[in-house]
Amino acid sequence: MLQSAQVVSLSQPAAGSTQAQHTDALSHLCARGVRVGTVETIDGTDEMAGEQLLAYANATRADLIVMGARGCRRLGQRSLGTSTSIVLTQAHLPVFLKN
Repeated sequence: MLQSAQVVSLSQPAAGSTQAQHTDALSHLCARGVRVGTVETIDGTDEMAGEQLLAYANATRADLIVMGARGCRRLGQRSLGTSTSIVLTQAHLPVFLKN
């Protein structure tokens, strides 16, 4: 899906943050043939990150948000992180989650 997108923007946590230590999204996307046009850094708490991501998507008139979903499983249910929950409850465009 992302390989055929006209424009792909990557929003990621600031270097050195706990979230940034878990993945190198840019390398992952490039290795799979996704052309990333811009890379934005999201600073702040998880709540602020969710709000910043939505503001960026709105400002750039994004058609879709694709994001990783971290969380934990409890008794067959999934508890999502704060950023993910904010994006899912406040987004005015489709959101594709990948765990």
